[in-house]
Formats: sequence, C-alpha cells, structure tokens
Amino acid sequence: MKKNLCIVLILINPFVLSGQTAAKVNNVEDPAKIGSVTTGSIEKLAGVTIETIYKNCKEILDNTPGATDGVYNIDPDGSGAIEPFDCYCDMTTDGGGWTLVLLNNAGVAGCPRPYWDEVVNNVNLNGALSSDITTFDLFLGVSFWNIMGNQVRLDMGASPTSLSHRAYYDFSLDDGNNYALVMSNESVTIHTEGTSSPGMFTYHNGRQLTTRDADHDTYSGNCSNNYYESAWWYGACMSGSFWGGGLESYQDAPYWTGTAAEYFDYGSIWLK
Repeated sequence: MKKNLCIVLILINPFVLSGQTAAKVNNVEDPAKIGSVTTGSIEKLAGVTIETIYKNCKEILDNTPGATDGVYNIDPDGSGAIEPFDCYCDMTTDGGGWTLVLLNNAGVAGCPRPYWDEVVNNVNLNGALSSDITTFDLFLGVSFWNIMGNQVRLDMGASPTSLSHRAYYDFSLDDGNNYALVMSNESVTIHTEGTSSPGMFTYHNGRQLTTRDADHDTYSGNCSNNYYESAWWYGACMSGSFWGGGLESYQDAPYWTGTAAEYFDYGSIWLK
C-alpha cells in the first residue's frame, strides 16, 4: 500500500538491484552494485517529513519552500499502481525544482545497460543513489520523464560546479514512437569551449530510443551493442551521447557532440 508521506533521505539504504551483471563504482566493477531498481524496491529511512507525497521535484519545491538539494521520495502517478521511488532534486539552479533523469560520471567506470522494459519502467543505476551526484550514474525510466516536466536542462563539464556547457529546451518524449526525442526552442546559457549546441539536439532530436534488445536506430546493426549496450536515441550511430562509448569504444565519458574531442568528466540531464 502506498504511504502518504514524502521523505527527504538523510541516510541511503542499499537498493534491491536486478537485471544487470556489472557495476561501476569508483572505477571498480562490482556485480552487486549495478542494476535496475524497480520502483517498489527501494527501502526508505526516516528523515524530514513533508506533508504529502509529490510527483516530481518541482511539486516538492512549490509546496515546500526552502527545500534543499538532495534525495527525495516521489510518486509520479499519485494514487496509481506505481510505488513511490527515490530521486535526486536540484532545488537551487535557475529557480530549482529540477529532477535528475540521466547522469554520467567519467570517474565511475561503464554505464547503466538496461533492457527495453528496464529503461522504460525502472530506476537504472550504476552505484548507489546519494546526495553526492559525482558517485553514481543514472538513467530514470523514460515512462516517467514527461511527468517530471516539459523543460529540459543539459549540463556538461569537468564537474557539477565547473561546467563548460549548459543548454535548455522545450522537451517531451513521444511514447507512441518508442520514446523519440522532441526538443525545440534552444537557449544556451553556458558555452566556454567547443561546439555551442549539443548533439542530443542537432543530431539525436527526433530519433527513437534504442536498447540492446530493442533496435530502433537507423544503422544496419544495433548501435547499442557498439557502445557497451547503453540505451540512447541513436541514429547511425551517435554524435554526442551522454554515455559515450562505455567500456567498449571511444571514451567512457559523456560527449557533448561528435565522437572526437568534445567529451567531459560529468554530464547530466534534468527536467522540470
């Protein structure tokens, strides 16, 4: 039964993980720590109680002035069948209320490698979700993305506090077309090197999501299988994937655009 509380986590319990076989935590492969976290499997600890549970970080901030950055419990479908799960909220940047939906740190080896059902429905992690967003990787199930918001923020650089790129777009995923990207109205607010616009907008926009077991790209084979089985909106194949090449090709780092020099130690995607 769903609970009527939203909990700000102060300590993080281990997650129940399933569906994957390798992990990346501090450059060490650990089979016990990678996986696809089902939305009903996260154990919760007592913390600061908020009056009710909300569907995304924007709702939390709107109803709880003064909420700070950190891990929160959300319930995207309200009284529906999906159990609440934990997410990271940026309550500071550009008015706050941003839900983290994708994160890649080059210092954490490899990347999430979800199957189709997992990339749609689960919280896919490398490492453990925590208040330190440099210690794990994340691909939130795409069935939740439209509920998180319709404005997307792309960040990339040396670290969360040392960015080379930031761009905003109107955003949605077309769930009737294999969750194809729909991005428009670009606003680039940080651009200190390289190309201004990210490949996610200039090349991948409009493309369908591909996983290792669901090939929706335009390549003769499955692009996911060329890049450590990472899920992405491939064409034939990529020009600026936030997963880079994983442990198989190119750099194990997020790429702003192309497949050559424009990769960084940190890349994240936020919605509100």
